[in-house]
Amino acid sequence: MSAERLKDFPAGPGARETFPWEQWVNGEIWKLSRGTGPDADFVKTLPAMRTVIYAAAKRRGLSVRTRAVRDGQEEALVVQFAQRDEHFDDATPKETASNKKAK
Repeated sequence: MSAERLKDFPAGPGARETFPWEQWVNGEIWKLSRGTGPDADFVKTLPAMRTVIYAAAKRRGLSVRTRAVRDGQEEALVVQFAQRDEHFDDATPKETASNKKAK
């Protein structure tokens, strides 16, 4: 047996996951799958990943909406980022006192 040189140190339990934020924050709607296989986008629990997503949005000065989806054994988060001053396309702005007067 001979020693083998590795390019990267292997991740262990509790290792930090890295995510393609620049891809995900583009305003499109993304379904991020939870799991351990090659097609999974994250390993964390849904609540833990949601916390990571909201923190990423805050660091970038963005708004984000999330929805947990479960289909049998599959767990995923649907996410969409937007500029803070923009409404999501299908979201209805909340009625406020100022826009109530305009009606």
